[in-house]
Amino acid sequence: MTRMRIEWSRGRQVMFLAHLDLARAMERAVRRARVPVALTQGFNPHPRLAFAAPLPVGVTGRREVLEIWLDEVIGAGELADRLNSSLPAGLQVLRAREVAAGAPSLMSMVDGAWYAMTLETGDGAARWEQLAQEGTLERRLADLMAFDRIELAKSTPGKPDRLVDARPLIIDLRCQPGPGLTALVRIGGRGNLRPRELLNVVGRVLDGHVPGPLWSVERLETGRLGQQELIPAWEL
Repeated sequence: MTRMRIEWSRGRQVMFLAHLDLARAMERAVRRARVPVALTQGFNPHPRLAFAAPLPVGVTGRREVLEIWLDEVIGAGELADRLNSSLPAGLQVLRAREVAAGAPSLMSMVDGAWYAMTLETGDGAARWEQLAQEGTLERRLADLMAFDRIELAKSTPGKPDRLVDARPLIIDLRCQPGPGLTALVRIGGRGNLRPRELLNVVGRVLDGHVPGPLWSVERLETGRLGQQELIPAWEL
């Protein structure tokens, strides 16, 4: 059995697919492309795929990573070409490579992600640019990173909201022209900060509401957190 790592992207055409729907789209593409994929065991076998981390609904992805297990050896280039011929618009395989069979799972290693958040044109964008020009934005973000604790109400469907400390989940936060932000945050089972939650936190330190619907969000990369850096999932 061969284990292959695939780097792929998700565009705006399919950014509202939930994770399970995205997984089904990938499975259907594997079948249509006649990729010799290994099947899971059990009563209802399905193609053996594993994503590094779920991509939030409404978020595009620039360099996402998943792994696939094959019953037959095929080249990385051929695998990418076959999948791209069957994937729907908005999903694209960028590259593929073989991974050692005994390597740890991606999900067990990935615990961080870089996000880019861009404020669309309008009154909010004009206000953001004004704050940036005044230097207010940079100072407020520095203040936020200096906090010892940032209380955040996290919502889970079917459960009451719970208060968590969001400060340990924010590793890096930078103002970008555009206008926008880039942020390195924790993701995964040991702590997960959603982009919209981060925007709510930023809105608080700016003494006003940051217009949520006007933000476009892209996940630039996932990986394993080091010392104030992210080792890309592709390289793990």
